[in-house]
Amino acid sequence: MEKQRHIYSLADPRTGAVRYVGATVNPMRRLSVHCAPKARAHHGLKEWVASLVNSGQRPIMCILESVPVSVDWGERESWWIRRYESLGADLFNRNSGGDGPPALAIERWSRDFDACKECGRSDRRHAAFGLCNSCYNRAKHRSEKMPERPYYDWSLDYERCTECGTTEQRHKGKGLCTNCYARAKRRRRKAIA
Repeated sequence: MEKQRHIYSLADPRTGAVRYVGATVNPMRRLSVHCAPKARAHHGLKEWVASLVNSGQRPIMCILESVPVSVDWGERESWWIRRYESLGADLFNRNSGGDGPPALAIERWSRDFDACKECGRSDRRHAAFGLCNSCYNRAKHRSEKMPERPYYDWSLDYERCTECGTTEQRHKGKGLCTNCYARAKRRRRKAIA
């Protein structure tokens, strides 16, 4: 059986009003993540869920629809968001759905592209190779060979670790290998303490 992505709503247990529409592969885990003290969400949603949890309640999760992962689930999520908005729901969703968390406000869609090479959209988050999340996932499911990266072998922006100069260790972030990144993190923590 093919893996399913579930389009869900979160409703206020006090009023029954739907406040958020999302998509997930694992609904129970996703609800736990929403209710976790360090949940990563935009402030409105995070504060609403925190107020419920602080009062001993949790949002009510309702599975609205289940679609195969290979299908463009984003269109279905967007449809449900539009449906609830047309019914007057005051949703915390910050975008029209289908692309995960909203992208940070930046001038360009990605470092090298102004819009998706395949569909031409710039309202969806960039995934890789000049493709939005939806087009990238479709290409993966069609088993297409993804284009070769036109950047350095070690990382997108760096030929080797900026601190120790190695390419033997895997790139971790900010131009540093895993070892140097860990050392830099320890130095930052010491400086704060």
